[in-house]
Amino acid sequence: HGATWSLLSVFLQDPAQRAENGLCQAQAAPVIDPVTKTLFVGFTANLPGCQAPELRAKAYKTTAMLVNSTDDGLHWSQPYALEHNGVKSAFGPSFGPTKCLTIKKAGGGVRLLLPGENGWSAAVSSDDSGATWQSNALNQSYTLSPGEMDWTICSNGTSCPPGMKFLMVSRSDGGLCKAKTMCSQFSADGVVWSEPTATINADNLLVGQGHAKPGVVAVPGAFISSQTLLLCPPGVKVDRDQGCGTPGTPGYYKRLRRAIAQTARSPPPTKSER
Repeated sequence: HGATWSLLSVFLQDPAQRAENGLCQAQAAPVIDPVTKTLFVGFTANLPGCQAPELRAKAYKTTAMLVNSTDDGLHWSQPYALEHNGVKSAFGPSFGPTKCLTIKKAGGGVRLLLPGENGWSAAVSSDDSGATWQSNALNQSYTLSPGEMDWTICSNGTSCPPGMKFLMVSRSDGGLCKAKTMCSQFSADGVVWSEPTATINADNLLVGQGHAKPGVVAVPGAFISSQTLLLCPPGVKVDRDQGCGTPGTPGYYKRLRRAIAQTARSPPPTKSER
């Protein structure tokens, strides 16, 4: 029941082509087909291109890849490219670092959803047990290049618009979400999504930029979201060292690095430490 875990090697990339090298992430996304019991793991193969700034390249390419297992993860296929009808971009499609969704279609059958980002589409779906995959980047859905995001099923008691069954949240500087807070979107089928709407956060909190991936889960009567927040109050800029304000001015203060959980247990500082 998840108390202990064993280590299993799925595949090993060539060291020169590893996507996880401190500059980029493979961002694996697993989903299991309840009909065939096939387990799919989508991941992003960057090849050496993820080191584009260090190589002084103008752009880099990513490739959406899959591996699958038909025996509960004991044995795996060789990695293969995910074929889809998505759009072409300077960087190529990649998966988002979040959970996948499995949907029972209204007319019967199951839809598998992988999370996409980076000039692609959030909803990368398969209606035929993973034989083929479709990206909704070519339709009128508002999910093109959503940035880092998360999604969840609107369980009973959660406040979703009428007919909507899924909620997606995305960070503020990704794709269509241009607000300084997190954005929300809803969907009835996991493929076509509503236009993003900026959230209203308590105390006017601002969501962090860059790789500030939000998370969301549905609980009875509410949604709970995790967000990386900006360190500075509204209207105060963050400098290159993550301090607030302009260095040398009275209102400037440096970024605080402290472990709050340890502070209460630590002995009082000595005179030299003060």
